[in-house]
Amino acid sequence: MKILLFDNSHLPTIGGKEIVVHHLATQYQRLGHEVLVGGPGSYFAHRKVELGYPLRRFPNLPLVSFERSWKWRASQLLSSGRLGSGKFDLVHAHTTYPCAFYAAQAFRDGVPAVPLIVTPHGADIHKLPEIQFGKRLDPVLDEKICWSLTQCARATSISQGIRDSLVDAGMDEAKIVDIPNGVDIDRFGQQVELDARSELGLAETTKLLVTIGNAHPRKGHETLVEAVVECSKRRDDLHLVIIGHGLDELQQKITAAGHSQLVTIAGGLPFPVPGQTNPPDLLAALLQQSTAYISSSVGEGSEGLSLALLESMAAGTCIVATAVSGTKDIIRHEQNGLLVVPGSVEDMSAAIDRVCSDPSYRDALRRESKSDSNGYSWNAIARKYIGLFEELLAV
Repeated sequence: MKILLFDNSHLPTIGGKEIVVHHLATQYQRLGHEVLVGGPGSYFAHRKVELGYPLRRFPNLPLVSFERSWKWRASQLLSSGRLGSGKFDLVHAHTTYPCAFYAAQAFRDGVPAVPLIVTPHGADIHKLPEIQFGKRLDPVLDEKICWSLTQCARATSISQGIRDSLVDAGMDEAKIVDIPNGVDIDRFGQQVELDARSELGLAETTKLLVTIGNAHPRKGHETLVEAVVECSKRRDDLHLVIIGHGLDELQQKITAAGHSQLVTIAGGLPFPVPGQTNPPDLLAALLQQSTAYISSSVGEGSEGLSLALLESMAAGTCIVATAVSGTKDIIRHEQNGLLVVPGSVEDMSAAIDRVCSDPSYRDALRRESKSDSNGYSWNAIARKYIGLFEELLAV
């Protein structure tokens, strides 16, 4: 098959969606298919980045409207984009808007149509007014997203929460296929030699807590910091590391409150680019060597299916997570992790204290979560997508 992965941003920009598309492109090629990742901007900034598969970026045009720019991108890719000896057999869009919407528009406007499959990733399908999260809160975008779903041959749901939001947006349930995100078992499962505690200047006996998430109220960072501060009143060996972009305001609050010795904001960590010399993998080391990975999302529907959770499971990390959609799909309370009440400082603090105080209980959760992660290898997930594609093309 000749597959276009239509995406609006890509590595080295770091985000869950970008990592998903990278691994799917890699696996599609390994399974013998031709693939092109097309659509992302930043041509001039990232044109020399090579990731092991064809990638077509577009220049960002500051004097051209968003709509005109995306109509042009979709038209260029879908009318003239080719792989090897022929045009694309299908388009796999990652995001309902802009990717699926502008692909569907191009087909409507005369570009020869092929099956269009969309995979939403969260913000492009959820609608959560209580935390001001989701593109569908904008009535104009909501209409475009709902229309684009009527034009897709299939939509895939990475979690029950995504499925619910697809149905809420009007997607025919018979056209929704459940396919979860995957995880790089090799990267996170193989032991990293780097000493994460030493790298951070922490004592060997420190109970290291890790969380990953860019700045957004839905991530619950402030609730997590409060829970760690509360737990630190009962024990003096905790340290929380927060990995993510845009956390300057949170850093200021932590410093002003005098908690800098308790919390480190590490910023964004680079993605190891294939074929290049990369620094030691600090993220993998942190997850493998941490006492617990904490997911503190505060709103139902605030997660799609967290890659960070899957990565932590593959690394053999003990999981403490809020009971929100996506997370509840993969974490079984008291079996492969602990689920706590979203937004509850008290519940989160008690769970942290429990896993830090009971090594045998913590290790039992770790072993189970690591075992569960094997079912989410990217090879297995890519094969699910290929099976869907073959089914559509056989019709």
